[in-house]
Amino acid sequence: MDAELFANHILGESVSATVAGSVLKALPAEGDPEVRLVHHLPAAVAETPEAERVVLKNARDWGKVRDLRARNLLEAGREGKNSLYAVTEYHQGRLLSDILDRLRHEGLPLAPDQAVYLAERTAGALLSLAEQGITAGGLSPDRVSVSFEGEVKLLPTLLKDLQTT
Repeated sequence: MDAELFANHILGESVSATVAGSVLKALPAEGDPEVRLVHHLPAAVAETPEAERVVLKNARDWGKVRDLRARNLLEAGREGKNSLYAVTEYHQGRLLSDILDRLRHEGLPLAPDQAVYLAERTAGALLSLAEQGITAGGLSPDRVSVSFEGEVKLLPTLLKDLQTT
C-alpha cells in the first residue's frame, strides 16, 4: 500500500466521515512521529473564498487555545485548489456522533447517567473555552471526542459563522 502525502503528513486510516468533512489519522512527514488527526473540510467550503476566510480566521482563533478540554489545533490551511484542512492532536477514542450512530444502529439507548455525564463534560468544555473568548458555534456530536477512558474534548469548530457568507 502506498502512503499518501497530504500537507506534509502521511495519511493513515479513516477515523470518521462527518458533515464537517473526513477525519483521518496521520503522521508528520518530518519531525517526531506523533499520531495526529487531519480534517479534510468539505469541498464546497474550499471553493468559496468568503468561506475560506471565515475558516482560516476561526483557525487562527483556535490556534491560540491551550485547554485541557479541547484538542489543540496544530495547523490549518489550503492544500491544492479545492482542499482546506486542519490538523489536531490525537487522543484514542471516538467521535460522539460515531458512538450515537452505533447505539442507534444496535437499537440501544444511551444510558441516562452516560447522557448526563457527556452533557456535563461538554458544557464544562464550552465554559472553559468561553473564559478564553472562544465560542464553539456550530457544535455538533461530530465536534465532540470521547476517549476510551471517558474523557470528553472538543474539536476545533472551524465551520462556525459560515451562514453569514
